Amino acid sequence: MRVSGRMKTIFYYKLSKRELLFAAFECLICLSITSVLFYNTIFASVVMLPYFHFYLKKKEREKEEKRAAKVNMEFKDGMMAVSSALLAGYSVENAFNAAIRELSGLYGDDAVLARAFMEITRKVAMNDNVEDALEQLAEHVGIEDAVYFAEVFRYAKRSGGNLVEIIGKTAANIGDKITVKEEINVMISGKKMEQRVMNVMPFGIIIYLRLAAYEFIAPMYGNFLGVFVMTICLLGYMGARILSNKIIDIKV
Repeated sequence: MRVSGRMKTIFYYKLSKRELLFAAFECLICLSITSVLFYNTIFASVVMLPYFHFYLKKKEREKEEKRAAKVNMEFKDGMMAVSSALLAGYSVENAFNAAIRELSGLYGDDAVLARAFMEITRKVAMNDNVEDALEQLAEHVGIEDAVYFAEVFRYAKRSGGNLVEIIGKTAANIGDKITVKEEINVMISGKKMEQRVMNVMPFGIIIYLRLAAYEFIAPMYGNFLGVFVMTICLLGYMGARILSNKIIDIKV
């Protein structure tokens, strides 16, 4: 089973009209500042307008990543709750009911995984297989660990092995993986702050030169060679930002 397609996961995010207007205003301000600093004219921002499309995609991706982090935490706690309930002697179906109560207590009744587990119990009550319901959950959520858990659960159910032990170990492995991911995020949070500072440094340098020593930067404006050099610098800056984002984007 493979989860594919951005539209198939609950992480897909489309900016609302209000968010779209705010993003447009924010992007316009950034383009205007960049245009004035690099080309000494606000009209150069018109040439940069195609960047707005990528800016919107970036905003949507940030929202999706934030939602994904929250759902991953819910999934880890949900799987641990299911494992604990199974160890306590609950049946598989009742274990998911116990997990719903725990998730609702931790994240509220609107928790994504709580609603997903409710759907599983509903399908099981209608005599659907638990493994089929889990696979549908994995496809809906779009989490790699959910797909892995669904596959392990189906295998354990078919093979007739120790279901409680297999699920317990699988849930523990998933929990450890998500914990490691959280620790990595904490470790690189300082580097992310440094990256943000470095991102604004080129603009700060240009502002300083324009205010304190304009004669040094004046030859970069109003002529073809200056526009060419500033364009190369701007492209180099954008490339450095893309590279730095890839460096700190550590996958577990």
